[in-house]
Amino acid sequence: LSGCMVTEVGCCYLASALKSTSHLKELDLSYNYPGELGVKLLSDRLSDQ
Repeated sequence: LSGCMVTEVGCCYLASALKSTSHLKELDLSYNYPGELGVKLLSDRLSDQ
């Protein structure tokens, strides 16, 4: 998802989707705009797995 203009809202959707997906090995969010909340949501979700 590099360069896809993912924002905090998009990160909320990604974090929600990660609840049901345990096969993800890599997620490239470089050149996006996740904001502090988006980073926290994704970080928390990934640390739960």
